[in-house]
Amino acid sequence: MKIVGKVAWHTVQATLVVLIFAVALFIIVNALLALLPPDAAERVTTRARIAVGLAIYNPPELSEEGRNANTDHQVVSQWVQRCLGSPPRKEIPMEVQELLTGVPGFLDGTGERERAIAVHPLYIRVARLSHSLLDRRISLDGKLSGAYTVAQVGTFLTILIGLLTTVFVGLSSTEVGKQLNRVGLGIRLSALALPALGTAVAAVIAFYDPNGNLARQSQVAAGLQQLHSQLSHATWKMVCLKTQSDQVPQDMVTRLDSWTQRMQELIASAGDSRAQTAGTQSKSAGPKTP
Repeated sequence: MKIVGKVAWHTVQATLVVLIFAVALFIIVNALLALLPPDAAERVTTRARIAVGLAIYNPPELSEEGRNANTDHQVVSQWVQRCLGSPPRKEIPMEVQELLTGVPGFLDGTGERERAIAVHPLYIRVARLSHSLLDRRISLDGKLSGAYTVAQVGTFLTILIGLLTTVFVGLSSTEVGKQLNRVGLGIRLSALALPALGTAVAAVIAFYDPNGNLARQSQVAAGLQQLHSQLSHATWKMVCLKTQSDQVPQDMVTRLDSWTQRMQELIASAGDSRAQTAGTQSKSAGPKTP
């Protein structure tokens, strides 16, 4: 009977320790979520619910930055269409339609290309630059949200591991931690393993530097937003060219070159080896006046 009583008592002790640990973990997780911004906390909660099968994944709607990028691009597209004489969409070359709207152009019922008007290389160059900025802003906005979440999770994970380390090291020096049973053994092992885990997590965070990555991407995103806004406002001050043979004014060429170079510099500063592709294509689209 005494043996059965001891086993029952140890079982009660283990159950109490597990319950206390679970309640403490629940409180800590909710406290950490409360410290996060509402949108970040919602993303973390939703992903956790999806992971355990309590929610279904729904594609996210376009963010505010994505809507602003689309607005800037639409302003540029409207200027190009106005300079073209506002023709029916089917008369604009398919490649230019895709630059202006982001979707492929129309085909007639026979599958042949519609009759297309001639588009000055200047308009193609402006549309391609704006379209490149649109794609980069939307892509970078998604990466920025992910980088922010990673930085926050890394910080709070370090705090959580440090807190648990302090708790288990303290428990290991008490009578509960010194017991020769599973509970005491688990506490002592946790007191040994958690400091090593904290060191490993800190090393991984220092290697990938999520906070530095977040700062760089935020700076690039702000620069691209400012550049796209400048382009959308400046195009409506440009003079429309009447014929294909009209020479592009030198000041327009200079401004386009400056914007293209600025976009390349911003994307390169984010450490993207593919930074030169879109800008180089944009720069080579239109002729320069001698």
